[in-house]
Formats: sequence, structure tokens, C-alpha cells
Amino acid sequence: MGRQDLTSFRIAFLHMAPRDGDINHNILLLEKLFLQAVSLQADLVLTPELAVSGYEIYHTQWIRADSQIILKRFTDLAAQNQTALLLGMPLYDPQTDKTYNSAVLIAENGCVMGIHHKILVLPERQNY
Repeated sequence: MGRQDLTSFRIAFLHMAPRDGDINHNILLLEKLFLQAVSLQADLVLTPELAVSGYEIYHTQWIRADSQIILKRFTDLAAQNQTALLLGMPLYDPQTDKTYNSAVLIAENGCVMGIHHKILVLPERQNY
């Protein structure tokens, strides 16, 4: 997205297995894979759903406290590498006082361009 040549557009899909609840491991893995995609000249890097937390969220307290800090880490990473990122992570929304399974689109300059909260979820997953 930051490249001058718009005749091609490289998308990297990160096929990874995040560890449920192991946020630090998942963040480090995401950063490593993101930088590998950057080295392959990706314009946009796509992560799996809930890549930051893993699919099973056992404890949600950290989301309210840390999700914005984690998001800032990835907006900075995108900006430093001039590469866009679609990041799957849980986010707390203070306007609704709810936690969502979210996809965050981060532009190559680090700006959040959009956030989509998953709203159609299985009944047993409605706590986030």
C-alpha cells in the first residue's frame, strides 16, 4: 500500500497456530511472521481470527486493560515497516462496555482505518 508501483499488490496470509491465552507468545510470533512477510515485500499482512489471544479466551480481564496497548504495539510495527496489517484480536469497546472478537485494519502509516466487531457468534461464545 505504501509502494509506488500499483501494478501489483502482495498480500501475505499468516497461517499460524496461536496458543490459547498465551498473549506474549502470540504477540512475539505475530511480530516475527509480520517481519518475514515484510521481507517478502508484502503490502498487506492478514492474521487469523483472534491471533493475539488464541481462539479460546479463558480470562477476559486483560482485554479491558491491555488491548489498546497491544493495538498500539501493532500500529507502531505497521508504521515502522510501511506495511498494512489486518489484525485479529479481542477488543474492549468502552461505548458498549463489551468485549468483541475484532478485526482491525491498520494502514501502512500506522493509522487504524477500521474496526469490525464480530456480531454473529455461537451462543456459547457470547461472552466476547
